[in-house]
Amino acid sequence: MALTDRLREIQSSQKTDVNWDQRKLEWLADVGRLFANVKQWLAEMRQQGLIQVDDSGTTDLREEHLGSYQAPRLEISVPGTESFKIVFEPVGRYILGARGRVDVYPRGLYGRKYMLILVERDDGQCVWELWKSKYARDKRAFDKQALEDIIEEWLNERVAG
Repeated sequence: MALTDRLREIQSSQKTDVNWDQRKLEWLADVGRLFANVKQWLAEMRQQGLIQVDDSGTTDLREEHLGSYQAPRLEISVPGTESFKIVFEPVGRYILGARGRVDVYPRGLYGRKYMLILVERDDGQCVWELWKSKYARDKRAFDKQALEDIIEEWLNERVAG
């Protein structure tokens, strides 16, 4: 077999038809499930009027292969703290080494952001991790306790400042 034939064979075996629209829908569903979890974790505080959640906003994104699209955006506010809001803003589906990223930050302080990284475990299940920096050693599972911890951290900074 000639080298060109071998290279063509390798190239054709690597080609897979990717349904980019389906990938975009899966990503938006992942973000939707994340936001549903956040709302569920805060449900009791919402019922008591201690916290408000606004899921009516969107973020404009543009990604290679997925094109331009709108993703949901979530904001948490604490009544009585004027403009204190925590923003959950999708960044993109295609993140090196992960299946997606959502930034979480206090409005007006993007530099204080944490990243929610959607990672696929060895068993194929996808889970959200809270990364305090770009270094993998500075991460933890994103769950109700992690959410409460970051809200309390930023609220304490806001009240103290």
